[in-house]
Order: sequence, then C-alpha cells, then structure tokens
Amino acid sequence: MNKTIVIAGLAAAGALGWAAASRATNGMDLEGYGPIAQGQGGASLASDNGTAAVINNPATLSLMPDGGRRVDVAFGLLGPDVEASVPGMPVAHSSGDAYFMPAFGYAKRSGDFTYGIGVFGQGGMGTRYAASSFLALNSGEPVMSEVSVGRLIAPVSYNVLDNLALAGTLDFLWAGMDLRMAMTAPQAMGMLSGMPTLAMPALGPGNYLRVDFADGSQFTGDAAGYGVSGKFGLLYQITPKIRVGAMYHAEPDLGDLKSEDATLSFGDMATGTRMGAVEGEVRVHDFHWPAMYGGGLAVDATDRLTLSVDVKRILWEDVMRSMDMTFTADGGGSVSFSLPQGWEDQTVWCVGAALKATDALIVRAGYNFGENPVPEANVNPLFPAIVEHHITAGASYALDDQNSVHLSVVYVPETDVTAASGVTSTHSQFNAQVMYSYTF
Repeated sequence: MNKTIVIAGLAAAGALGWAAASRATNGMDLEGYGPIAQGQGGASLASDNGTAAVINNPATLSLMPDGGRRVDVAFGLLGPDVEASVPGMPVAHSSGDAYFMPAFGYAKRSGDFTYGIGVFGQGGMGTRYAASSFLALNSGEPVMSEVSVGRLIAPVSYNVLDNLALAGTLDFLWAGMDLRMAMTAPQAMGMLSGMPTLAMPALGPGNYLRVDFADGSQFTGDAAGYGVSGKFGLLYQITPKIRVGAMYHAEPDLGDLKSEDATLSFGDMATGTRMGAVEGEVRVHDFHWPAMYGGGLAVDATDRLTLSVDVKRILWEDVMRSMDMTFTADGGGSVSFSLPQGWEDQTVWCVGAALKATDALIVRAGYNFGENPVPEANVNPLFPAIVEHHITAGASYALDDQNSVHLSVVYVPETDVTAASGVTSTHSQFNAQVMYSYTF
C-alpha cells in the first residue's frame, strides 16, 4: 500500500481518488536525477553522472579517477501545469506550479573503493485549487495535496576487477504529506473502512466532509514518517568504449505518516454552511515507495559522442493496491477510509546523447517514455500522474580544471485523461535542474 498518495475529493463529479503528489513524471518518480542524467532523458545507469549516481546507479561512482574527490550542489524545479474540468462547470486550474528540490553530493575514490554521501529531494510538488473551484464543494476553503520525500544516502562502490564495479547504498528516508480535501458525504461513506466509533452528524447527499492537515511548507509536510532502504548497482566495462550497468532499488517502508493537527469538518454544499468540526490526529498507514530495477548501455560512438539507453521497471502494483487513512478525534472515537488504487507496474525507456562540442562544453539531448500506470477510473485531478513523454536537453560547461556548471530542461507535452466519472484531468510540465561541481 503506497502512501505518497493523498485522498482527494473529485467531489462534484463523483470521481474520488488518491493523488500522488510526488514525482508525478514516471508515475511518481522523476524522469532524471541530476542535470547530467536528466539532460539525456534520464539515461544514467552506465555513464558518469556525478554524485547523482547515489540515487541512480551507485556503481557509476567508480568511473571517478583514482584519488579524485567531487562535490555537487544542485537545485531542481518541477513545474506542473494541471487543470480539472467537468461539463457545465468552470475549469479548475492548479496554482501549484513550482516545486523545488535541493540536492548535495560528495564522493571520493581511493584505490578500488569509492564512497561518499548524498542528500536528494525525491519529492516536492502537488496541487493547489482555489476555494471557488468545484473541487472545494462550496466549503469556503481551498483544496490541495503535497508530498515531499527526501533521502540521505551513504554509497560504497568497489572495483572487483579492473572492468567490474559493484556498489550498494544505505538510505535514510523521510516523507511529509499535506492534505486539504473535500468530498461529498456519499463518497466519504463509500470509502469507510469498518464501523466508525466517532460520532458524526447525519450526512446526506447534499453534505460535504473535509479532512485538513497542512504545515504551509513546500519542503516538509504536516504528516511525517521515516524509514531506511538500500540500492545495489553494477557497472561492467565490456570494451574501452562500451559499458553496461544495472541496478536494484529496494522498496522502503516509511511506516505511518502521522499528523497531530488535523481537522475533520462537515457542511452543506448548497449554502456553504459549516455544520461542525472535530480536531484530532491523522495516520496515513504503511507508507511505501516502489522497488525498481533496470539496466543500461553506454557507447562512446566517437571520441566526442556518447549514446546511452536505459530501461527501468517500477513496481507500482505492489505498493499502489489500496490506500488507508484513520482520523482519531482528540476527545475519542475514530473513522477510517480505504480506497482501491490498482496501479500497474511501469516500464520506462530513457535514451540520450552527449556531445563534447568543445573542450569546455558538453551538450545533451534525450527522450524519456513511461506509460501511464494509473487506471483511468482512478485518475485524480489533485495530482494526476498521467504524463508519459519527456523531451530533454542539457549542457555542462567547465569553468576551469576544477569548477563546472550543469543545466538541464525538460518539456512534458500535455496529456489529458477523462475518468469514468466524467472528470477530465489535463497535465503538462516544464522542469529544470542546475548544478555546480567542484573536483579536486
């Protein structure tokens, strides 16, 4: 059961779902970590991509020169453009169009060993709809969903042979979630899991129910959880110009995401009158991120041109079967909600090219494709993870022998999906990353 999802009310149209507000590019994963990888479509499993290797394939750290050290400081922008519409109602446009992801990495190679540390923001976006949108159900309050996920990563790569490196990482993860959700009473009753012990007013088809918890930050969430995980990587140099890489990312369990400052409220959709509110605690149960495995090939076609291709399999099905959440009132009593997910596993293709245009300048281009893993019936406009195509470009420029800068940009063409309820979700993106590197 995956918890980077949030309950969302597609209330007016009856299309209630759980919104994945973290990395909704390849499902909820980013198309590329670090501007070197992102610039070439995310392809990174068999090529040098700096300290972003710790989150891609840690074995590529062994491509560093013996005795070399490297520091990378990066900053990413995820810019979704999301709209929701139903016939006969004004289009709802999300104002959540800029989410920021910092990253830092350090690595050192000493003989056959390469080791270091990395901190990467793996989440940091969501949606925000105005109180006037149909998603708010005339509750007088905005609706939104945001998830932030981060990793502190300790990698070690070892050259077993001159042409073979094996690597592993130990990852500490933290996750935060904010949610301001409105749903019709019938939707809420249809999501009930077990018998509520919380006394609630009698609710009919004309009533709404809201769940609210948020801390106001783009980098943290009011409901938080923590966990550990790891990755394994391999890099094999077939010839001096051909490399293959492989990786496996284990599935991390971050426990329950817990907020002690949540509100459950009720009201009338026709008049907007609030019928009552209860303060309490929310637990989003058993938060997971999916396991992933993949392989890649990099070929130095010429002294200046490198071509790369990766294929990855992201195991959404294991973690996106259903979603459970419990609200417990401060004065006692609780109510639980459950919703089926039914996501499918996703195959992601990454292809890219890097051309050394001059001794100081490298330019990149790439393409990334991952079929939408979300069943049409479950697509949710609080964050529809439906985009499939990513067109990427990037560049690196060496200021001198030790200092360099890197940039990548991504254009994600518009995708729209109409759920069985009649709600149409439209989603496009413009993403970018910038990084400064110092080698010594």
